Amino acid sequence: MYTPPLVDGVRAHPCDLILAWAVEKVGARCVCDLGAEIGRDLLQMLNIGLIDYGYGVDNGAHDDFRIGNVDVSDELAGRIYLEEGSYQAALSHDPPQPFDIAITNNVLEHVDYPDDLLLVAMTLAPYAVHTLPFERNHWDPYHRHYWDVEGLAALCERWGEVVTADQIPGGNMFVLMKRRVA
Repeated sequence: MYTPPLVDGVRAHPCDLILAWAVEKVGARCVCDLGAEIGRDLLQMLNIGLIDYGYGVDNGAHDDFRIGNVDVSDELAGRIYLEEGSYQAALSHDPPQPFDIAITNNVLEHVDYPDDLLLVAMTLAPYAVHTLPFERNHWDPYHRHYWDVEGLAALCERWGEVVTADQIPGGNMFVLMKRRVA
């Protein structure tokens, strides 16, 4: 089990810490969040100076967590763009610099076609990190898929090189992947 390091200013939830760890590990400054909900992860990373620009897209399936409910402060204007739509919408977004990493935080288990999401992530950026519940957590009726760490790594290997995959505290797991060089 991998325990992510604490990052000053990042909520101490293991999934948030894994995202911050991956962003730091690959030196990412421009981040795409697929399934961003209200953009909390991007806002958090922007507020502490971990990234320079964040783009988030979400389909608005959860009324409480809709991108349209977010007010971006004047100090972050131009540094974050939040859009309601499918994760494929990210393919037509024009960031100020190429995306360094695509992130998903507890999204992959909710989508009908996880391979589509992984393909979009690897098309957008040279790295991607995904957090999701460990397969033993069958508590959410909206989960369409369940994996263990090995199964998740095998799924991701079809779309990129798995840099690391592990379980983290709190009943979650993650995979950091890298685009294959053609």
